[in-house]
Amino acid sequence: MEEAAAVNKATTVERNDNHIGEFTVGRLLPLSPPTSDGDNGG
Repeated sequence: MEEAAAVNKATTVERNDNHIGEFTVGRLLPLSPPTSDGDNGG
């Protein structure tokens, strides 16, 4: 039982890290000046 709980907790942490990473990228890209990079320009 304890091992299963540890695995579930580890999986949750990894998912949270991925979600935080995507959230950070989503927040930073719109803040970039539209003229700083052609890929970010809109």
